[in-house]
Amino acid sequence: MPVPDGWQVVDLERSPEACLRLDQPALHLGRAGEQARCTGGAVGERAETVHLEPLEGASQRADIPTVTVSSGTEGFDACTAPSGSQMKAWRKASPYRAVGVYIGGSTRACAQPQLTAEWIRRQAADGWHLMPIWVGPQPWNDKKAPATRLIKNEAGAAHQGRQAADGAVQAAKGLGLGPGAALYNDVEHYNDRKGFDGPVRAYLSAWTKRLHELGYRSGAYVHASSGVQALKAPRRRHPQHRPQPPRRTRPAEGPHQAEAHAGPRAEAPAEASPLRGCHRSCGLGGLQR
Repeated sequence: MPVPDGWQVVDLERSPEACLRLDQPALHLGRAGEQARCTGGAVGERAETVHLEPLEGASQRADIPTVTVSSGTEGFDACTAPSGSQMKAWRKASPYRAVGVYIGGSTRACAQPQLTAEWIRRQAADGWHLMPIWVGPQPWNDKKAPATRLIKNEAGAAHQGRQAADGAVQAAKGLGLGPGAALYNDVEHYNDRKGFDGPVRAYLSAWTKRLHELGYRSGAYVHASSGVQALKAPRRRHPQHRPQPPRRTRPAEGPHQAEAHAGPRAEAPAEASPLRGCHRSCGLGGLQR
């Protein structure tokens, strides 16, 4: 994987005594050792640091935000969940093994006659990776209906983020998706970066924090030219509640495509991801368009 200029790469298999520091930009690979020689203390500012370790045997982390990813999977989403026969045809004739399903929200475009707890159960049994997507208020201009518009200040947007998380969890439970599931928030592309970047960050941060309080994992489904850029901005306030900026995906025809990259568990200590899931380019965890 590419590493930004100036980052250190630390192989923990070769250097098990190395310290997982959060104030130095670095990529740590492998399981951490006992770190008995690492000294404590406060740091002035956290750096963007990533720790990748195998998922098997990895413990849950309460001290740093984490994201679980898995490799080699492509996926798609459709406005309305396909029928069971259509899903079988997709699995037989396509490379896709992940599917995004829109479970609710004030701006969801399509009805979901097929989407039931039984549909979820059957697709999971058939080997599909499921990506439940919530479509809440959007960063649109004032001519849109108030119920569908993201409030253009951070406090108001944060309140909407908490409401969205509550609604998404209620919908997920109705579909048989209990605590531990990753839920994705769909934020459409917007041009007013100056007016909406702050509210979008506040909205997704509050969404993530509330989902964590309710026992769920958080994902963001955002556009490379707007939402991703907003999430890349300096994150000094509550970095543990910020989704990780995802990467770019290919254009799609018909259902949106998503590429899944994963395998090890990526623990992003500093200001990276509180997500356990993917991006639109990753199929299984915070999504990007």
